[in-house]
Amino acid sequence: MAEGKIKVFVVDHSEVWRRILAAQINSSSEMEVVGEINSGQGAILMLEEIDPDVVMLEANIKDRMPLKDIIANLRLIKPGVRVLLCVDRRKKDSVIQTIDDDVFDFVIKPYERNTVIRSIIECMQ
Repeated sequence: MAEGKIKVFVVDHSEVWRRILAAQINSSSEMEVVGEINSGQGAILMLEEIDPDVVMLEANIKDRMPLKDIIANLRLIKPGVRVLLCVDRRKKDSVIQTIDDDVFDFVIKPYERNTVIRSIIECMQ
């Protein structure tokens, strides 16, 4: 890892969406993906090991644990981690209503590279 890069952890049940996000993030010289996983519970277990600055978390993650609990556990393990929710365009309105102080912002699927990069940079400022 190059010094000073923003470390991003991608959490999405879909391998396709994880690959798309990872490619977009890794195309920036300012950041890199340090881990990918398909579940919230798995993300909680991996968080300390990979020590990311930002977690990009699918808002509709298929998990036994509710989204709010996943976020709370991530923040408990690493209080300074920023959480960006990845939201399906069709479910945007319902997810926006649930955003609280533990979530920095959200990114709408399908992802646009410049929006993803800008959102990650903004949440680190």
